[in-house]
Amino acid sequence: MGSTAVTYLLTVSLSAIALRLAWRIVGGKATVRSFFVTYAYFFGVLIVIYTLFMLLGEGVFKVFEPELYARVIEAKLNKQTIPDFSGSNIPWVSFGILVAGFIFVSVWGFVAWGAYRELNGLSKWRSFFAVMIAGVLSWPISAIVFFVGSAIS
Repeated sequence: MGSTAVTYLLTVSLSAIALRLAWRIVGGKATVRSFFVTYAYFFGVLIVIYTLFMLLGEGVFKVFEPELYARVIEAKLNKQTIPDFSGSNIPWVSFGILVAGFIFVSVWGFVAWGAYRELNGLSKWRSFFAVMIAGVLSWPISAIVFFVGSAIS
């Protein structure tokens, strides 16, 4: 749990810096305080909602297929091949719940990006370039989080 908390903290912090930098590069005018308050609101809701979808998906799997769920967890822990799902639809229902969570998070991100555009007082074109810059900045951030997370887990 501690390694997950450190990984989340690193992800949240570096992502905030990257977004702030992307908006500043395209001429964003938001104050530091208003930017980070907005960031905390949108990212906090995103983490809570997606975590709920993940728990719901895993809970459905665990409740309706406890033996298969136990075999999948054991295979993951021992780095073995995941068991065959062909005898059950429940893993696919669980996966569908995760996909629904991803779609919700994507829509939430789109709404958040519009709020950042308004906050920074910029056009849709500049907003587009800000998202491109943030996307480029996300690659080294992902690498840093991956390596740090691998080291501490």
